[in-house]
Amino acid sequence: MAYTDCDSKFKFSPRKPSMYQTVIITPDEIITQIKHTLLKIDSTLLTHLPGNARATGKIEKWFQFFQSWFCREYEFENLSLFELDKKFQEFIEFYNNRFHEGIKETPNKRFQRAIQEGRMKFRPLPKDINLDDIFCLIEKRSLKKDNTFSYNGAAYNLAKNRRSITPKAKVELHIHPGEKIRTFYKGEFVQEFPFIK
Repeated sequence: MAYTDCDSKFKFSPRKPSMYQTVIITPDEIITQIKHTLLKIDSTLLTHLPGNARATGKIEKWFQFFQSWFCREYEFENLSLFELDKKFQEFIEFYNNRFHEGIKETPNKRFQRAIQEGRMKFRPLPKDINLDDIFCLIEKRSLKKDNTFSYNGAAYNLAKNRRSITPKAKVELHIHPGEKIRTFYKGEFVQEFPFIK
């Protein structure tokens, strides 16, 4: 599961009402893109209100520590993404092996004990899940009569059109910019294209 605060990218917030719209369902029923992505991998999004006393020791303390230590430490250094990732992995190693007052031990020791006692909640992804179809940009396009769709000024021709895919049908694009576009029709994979720049 993902455990977050109630930032608007995680949970819809009606704090800024629109003069053009009225929310008629509860915010918890509105699925954000992140929540939708987690649902596709059979996972859960848990949120809590910022400043919630019970949750502060769980997630907000981590955010505060990360922002006050790691982000400030490297904020103005001219590091490549590779160098920054290396520093981040070192930071995670340090954090997981330092004594935490709240749990009276290091996170690594607690994690290892959970494994030994059979309390581990982690599980592998289902075998039929392709992460390329989860972590991507998703857009829909209508097919033209010649069995093509366009994206970013480039035309793509569906060679594997099936009888069930009619002209003007909507296809879902799973886009990896600069790499590939995977097309789906009614949830079924149809064809993959190299991304045209």
